[in-house]
Amino acid sequence: MKSFLLFLTAFMLLGIATKAQTYGTMTDARDGRVYKTVKIGTQTWMAENLSFKTSSGSWAYNILNRIIKIT
Repeated sequence: MKSFLLFLTAFMLLGIATKAQTYGTMTDARDGRVYKTVKIGTQTWMAENLSFKTSSGSWAYNILNRIIKIT
């Protein structure tokens, strides 16, 4: 009986969580590339990283938290 109630609770929570998410897209005006987004509650998040090549290179942090140039 306990395992059934646990299963039922998990099933209900999963159903609520998936209904709270909606998917969409965002178009980058710089190059027209389309990116996936996900809306959770009232917030919209990027579902994938931006991929944009600048004319002068880009800067990022590596795993050691040091700034590196991306060419």
